[in-house]
Amino acid sequence: MVFYDLTSSYFEGEGPEGLAQYGYSRDQREGNRQILLGVVMANGWPIAHHVFRGNRHDSETVLPIVADLEKRFGLRRIVFVGDRGMVSTANLGFLWSQGHGFLFGLRRRRSPEVLEYVRKAQSGSWQPCSPEEKDRVCEVEGALPGQRIFVVESAERLAYEQAMRERDVTKTREELGKLAKRIEKGELRNREEIGSSVARILSLHRGHRYFRWSLRAGKLQVSEEPVETEKLLEGST
Repeated sequence: MVFYDLTSSYFEGEGPEGLAQYGYSRDQREGNRQILLGVVMANGWPIAHHVFRGNRHDSETVLPIVADLEKRFGLRRIVFVGDRGMVSTANLGFLWSQGHGFLFGLRRRRSPEVLEYVRKAQSGSWQPCSPEEKDRVCEVEGALPGQRIFVVESAERLAYEQAMRERDVTKTREELGKLAKRIEKGELRNREEIGSSVARILSLHRGHRYFRWSLRAGKLQVSEEPVETEKLLEGST
């Protein structure tokens, strides 16, 4: 079993030619060139490191890493552990075709597949992650033969995300209510201006997760239907 993770390192100057590029910055330094640093761990020890161009996507580094492990250490089969940023159809297909195992996190939002896994888990058999913890796990059927999907519910994450949702929904609802009154009074009529105002409000407190809206007969129509989906995903990893 090998664990792989990436970080970035930025430069105040030009940086190494060919490697230093503008890309997604984990340091919130989008105005600086950077490189990506990948580290491979096994049994708690670093066994390899790699340097990639700063504009390379995390998922694009997986295949070179696996190829290097096979060549350098003569490994015929590995269990590759990575985060959700490394998941791609190409990576999963390659690891599967080569007989390697893998363990990846999946993105919860905007994924009908993950939502279906979480729904299945609601009526599944949950097990505690450990006797001392409140966290629990449920295995559900995957889409491929031999594929195992684990839905993990973190008590700490659940409490945090519930509180965050309640705060964000309250603030967004208040702001949308104020905007609706302005529209009804005729203070705001232009559809583009109304759309921009709604978009601004939704972006302030992650309101796009919880609300849908439309403009009908000069009135702002707001639905909180997406809240139920968010409740279902809360605490799950």
